Amino acid sequence: NDLQEVEKIICNIKLRRAKETLTLINYYSQEDIESFRSQELKRYENSDLGFTFVNSDGYKSVVAPVKRYHATNSLSKAREHPLLRSDRPSHISLLSLVRDAAARLPGGVGTREDIYFLLNHSQYVLQR
Repeated sequence: NDLQEVEKIICNIKLRRAKETLTLINYYSQEDIESFRSQELKRYENSDLGFTFVNSDGYKSVVAPVKRYHATNSLSKAREHPLLRSDRPSHISLLSLVRDAAARLPGGVGTREDIYFLLNHSQYVLQR
């Protein structure tokens, strides 16, 4: 009985978060996008350290370091990808950008479309 009550409470919390997320994720102003891009620059300048993104509403999201080691040749060219700019630093990959987008989901809840929406705010993604 107690276990069922706890499960019901957890389910209600997840549903409430999902509903809140649907109303929050549908629009970002140009100022919000520019703020994110400036934070993204700082994040990838020190990609061997964790970073905290702060949204305009004060929501904070922490992301793990990208690089596990310092490359001996920091001038190496980024691997080509059809969705990413070719002039990006070599340690920026689609995986790292998707992880950042997923971390920035309000309340940690969202859909694939929400992640795609946030991913497209990155300055390293080719704009179509």
